[in-house]
Amino acid sequence: MAVLVELPPPVREYESNTILLALWHSVVTPDANVLLASVIEQLAVLKAGGLNVHLQERGTTKFDIDIQLCGGDLPARSKCNKLNSHNGFYSCTKCLLKGEKCRHCNRMLYKYKDFQKLRVKDRTQEHINACVRLIEKKNNKNYKPFGVIAKSALSDVISIPNQSVYDYFHLCLEIHVNFLLTQWSLSLQKADIVQSNDFPKC
Repeated sequence: MAVLVELPPPVREYESNTILLALWHSVVTPDANVLLASVIEQLAVLKAGGLNVHLQERGTTKFDIDIQLCGGDLPARSKCNKLNSHNGFYSCTKCLLKGEKCRHCNRMLYKYKDFQKLRVKDRTQEHINACVRLIEKKNNKNYKPFGVIAKSALSDVISIPNQSVYDYFHLCLEIHVNFLLTQWSLSLQKADIVQSNDFPKC
């Protein structure tokens, strides 16, 4: 889905003002580059020629098209960016912190103290492109330098480290806030929870 940022909120989010770029319906997930290839071709045409929209009061208006951001939850971003997922080494799109496998909880940990101590370099689109060239040179599917899996079709139209953003709803509200509220409610006594129901409603 895409929106025209020139339209003021909330008008830009109206269903009639959103653009459906791609949709798949299958039991098998397609390769992201296959899914995105035609979308990127269409966006290149729109970027070159603009988009003419008929507005009743103003007549036809030409909009210049540019891609500002591409967003998604962690699995979608990993798949589309062609970078290791959140449970792999070098999964951050912003920096080159390797991460550490925690054997106790079987998870990848990206500790802020390691980030500070190691003075980790930023990940750049140029660095991703260099890793892709290394992969192509080695001709080895299992070779993933700095967590780069392959060339992403998105690399042709955006800078992945700067323009591939996190989906706030799925990452913050659905996961972390839910977890924090659950932990908070578990730490309260049942009487406190019952008493909180009696707080005045605004």
